[in-house]
Amino acid sequence: MAKILWLASWYPNEAHPLEGDFVQRQARALALFEELTVIYVSKGDKKDEDRNFWIEKNEKGKLTEFIVYYKAPGVFPKPLNQFVSFIRYQSAFNKMIGDYLKENGVPEIVHVHVPFKAGKAALWLKDKFKIRLLVTEHWSGYDKKNPDNYFSRPLYFRRLVRKIFTRADCIVSVSRDLGMKLQALFGNIPVKVISNAVDEKLFFPKQGEIQQFRFIHNTAVFEQQKNTKALLECLSRLKKAGYSWECIIFGKFSKDLRDRSLELGLGNQVVFTGEIPYSKVAEWMQSSAVLVNFSRYENQPCTILEALCCGVPVIATRVGGIPEIINSRNGILVESEDEDQLLNALEEMIIAYDRFDREEISRQARAAHGFKTIGKEISALYKDLI
Repeated sequence: MAKILWLASWYPNEAHPLEGDFVQRQARALALFEELTVIYVSKGDKKDEDRNFWIEKNEKGKLTEFIVYYKAPGVFPKPLNQFVSFIRYQSAFNKMIGDYLKENGVPEIVHVHVPFKAGKAALWLKDKFKIRLLVTEHWSGYDKKNPDNYFSRPLYFRRLVRKIFTRADCIVSVSRDLGMKLQALFGNIPVKVISNAVDEKLFFPKQGEIQQFRFIHNTAVFEQQKNTKALLECLSRLKKAGYSWECIIFGKFSKDLRDRSLELGLGNQVVFTGEIPYSKVAEWMQSSAVLVNFSRYENQPCTILEALCCGVPVIATRVGGIPEIINSRNGILVESEDEDQLLNALEEMIIAYDRFDREEISRQARAAHGFKTIGKEISALYKDLI
């Protein structure tokens, strides 16, 4: 068996349990077939911690996770704090990689998930031991509609990211759209498209008829990307048209969003749940009729894949990698920012919902995005490279 090491810039941790959870799901998918070690480094939140570093080790089947925390500085001016934090981050990563090498030897593959910041350590491994380097990018920051995009980042960030990509043996992308953007920026590096992974044991169709026509939507506190406010405006118009429906909005939300919902008279039909566990997301998906994603920019939203695996058709914008997965058999595509198109799609779903075959939507999605499929695809890629 090949020794495989993942270095993650994003991964679930004590302060942010949902951060990079899509990376962890790909890891769990691969671990169905291969021995895998993941190393992730983050600031720790334990203010009274005596040590500068501490490690949380998780083992499940063939997957071993090392979540390494370093004590965040807090007694210096902000620029000095940032410098000390960076040094501690690199020191923690170097120590953990050294410990890994002593115990396991040199891996055949080092695979970085999100190049900044974990990619720097991966470059050292590639140069020292002449091993294969793969880079998966999950960030939507190569779209200029994202205010926090690659092109607006500082020079040192762009230089490091460019160096990591141009030195990679293969770029892995969850969508063709992102893969082409990366090749346009960093040269004709081989790109392999491998989807995000969905836990098919959680996301599957619920038997029985839907009692209430329910839309479901994922939002965020920084809702510029998700454009939830525009969705609320369309739902208000849908209510005035006399249709019967409700909408569940999950994820972190701002007070402004809830206030706007109340101003529009949607208090009895729109429910904000806040952040909920992954298993609860599955339950809401299974009992919903339609997922609505009115984003301004995206890569490959996991919520869309999860909805499809539950047999739930999707209304989504024609941005990023979304048109690669949504078609007339499993949803409706609309133009970003076009609220009239969104309203028409909402109405069409209510009026002609029976044209969607939920069982077939689920079957195709689970076959394309389930753990077994994604795990096999990543494993096969490694075998081709070694």
